[in-house]
Amino acid sequence: MSARTSSTPSAEHRQRGARAAFSTSHRRLLALCHQLEEFADALPNRLDQARCGKVAKTMLPLLKACHATEERLIDGMDASRKRKLAASIVRLMSEHLRDQYFAEDIVEALGQVSDDESSPNPEAFGFMLRSFFETQRRHIAFEQEHIVPHLPDQPQVSGQ
Repeated sequence: MSARTSSTPSAEHRQRGARAAFSTSHRRLLALCHQLEEFADALPNRLDQARCGKVAKTMLPLLKACHATEERLIDGMDASRKRKLAASIVRLMSEHLRDQYFAEDIVEALGQVSDDESSPNPEAFGFMLRSFFETQRRHIAFEQEHIVPHLPDQPQVSGQ
């Protein structure tokens, strides 16, 4: 899985509609959730150290880049739509922060597995992984139902 580590939108994102950019961000996060679910399902067996290391290195940059894209697109909504969605937007932004804090703990645990240090308790680690990816999936479903329909479908203005 490749992850853009910059929160600066690419030329590709600026040329596509906001809905398409949100969709790309969601697909990337869902792919991460799938990987984390595979780890959780494999427990208590030994996890692939190299794969854990790769996810540990890419998880936070991916999450931050996706959140930055989503926040930029929401910020670009017209004022009347933002007012209508104000409570939802505040909720989503605070969830983004909590997601990043929670992801830091997962990255640390994945790093322990990758470095062959003492592996985390399988039950606790599985619960941690499942809590994260299930929360991400609910978050994405909420955005798809309540935010994406309010986004413009035309290309975003370039020159940012």
